[in-house]
Amino acid sequence: MDDESEQKHFRRVLKSFRAYETYSLNLIEQKKKYVREVPKEDQELVKKLAARLNRSEEAIKTNAQFIGKVLAPKILFSNANEIGPNSNGADVGGSNGLSLSDVDRVRTVLKQIAREWSEAGNLERHQSFQPLIDVIQRHFGKTPVSDLKNIRILVPGAGLARLPWELARLGYTVQGNDFSYYHLLVANYILNFAHGDAPADMNAGNGSTPKSIVYPYIHQTNNVVREENQFLAVGVPDVNPRQLPTTGAEFSMIGGEFVDVYADQNESWDCVCTCFFIDTARNVVQYIRTIKNLLRPGGIWANLGPLLYHYADMFNENSIELTLEEVLQVTADLGLEIIQNGYRRCAYSSDQQSMFKVEYDCLFFLARKPVQ
Repeated sequence: MDDESEQKHFRRVLKSFRAYETYSLNLIEQKKKYVREVPKEDQELVKKLAARLNRSEEAIKTNAQFIGKVLAPKILFSNANEIGPNSNGADVGGSNGLSLSDVDRVRTVLKQIAREWSEAGNLERHQSFQPLIDVIQRHFGKTPVSDLKNIRILVPGAGLARLPWELARLGYTVQGNDFSYYHLLVANYILNFAHGDAPADMNAGNGSTPKSIVYPYIHQTNNVVREENQFLAVGVPDVNPRQLPTTGAEFSMIGGEFVDVYADQNESWDCVCTCFFIDTARNVVQYIRTIKNLLRPGGIWANLGPLLYHYADMFNENSIELTLEEVLQVTADLGLEIIQNGYRRCAYSSDQQSMFKVEYDCLFFLARKPVQ
């Protein structure tokens, strides 16, 4: 993506965030209008629904307040000012160029926030992140604590940065990478600003960690067991992201397409850690080859995730879709030794109280680059 295209895409992401409140409230108003139009006897039977729609409006406004905080810092992305404050997205699907799917991405990010940076995400983090952390800890377990900072770990597809942050908290030098501006903007806010940005009365469960409130499931109106599930309020963040070791280890996040960003960093990393990542590739072989090249001799690749290839069903998009067995074979053919592999059942951005949950039997493996 050239600079002009990237700036255009970035402006579109900003518009999507700013369109969230207006788009969501318009949708609620449409539902309220329909409730008012049904027969009177039906209206009497769905009084709770009418009240719930009113309550939803307040939750949406709370989410919009959080989004406002995310967009306020102009430190990482200087061109944020190119979108004026009045770009509120009222014309979603119209002349401002946004589609409904753009704003839906924001709604997806709200659930991702709960997964990575709230107590509600504890189970999913334990399922998805902990196996990777554990296998990395075991591999480097004999390293003196004072030397952990010399172990360099790369986490591509880092999302909102919780996994690389957890590894950095253990004392390693860690860099997260992600291509999505939706993720990078939120991660930037949480890592650098959130701890000091929430009012003191937002503390929940840990008095030392101020929290903002997000309603991640407010737009989830299908398969809801009880009203309170939809109105789950989560405190963000659940930990203080600034509490990292002062041992000299470095922690950073970098934006950009994985293969392009790391094209010139061969044999620079002791570990590559990928979680729900390799299936985001158009060409998964290219990702595996890049990971192999990045590793130093003796370095390891820890992977966990499904094979839900993102471009598989997109018209006019090219995609290489390998089976699990083929992924393992390609990994071996490219010169990496599989030293552990199996499955892990993992939920993904799911309301655990819902009648519908997204779960995968994830491929989990550890591979090592031979010492030449």
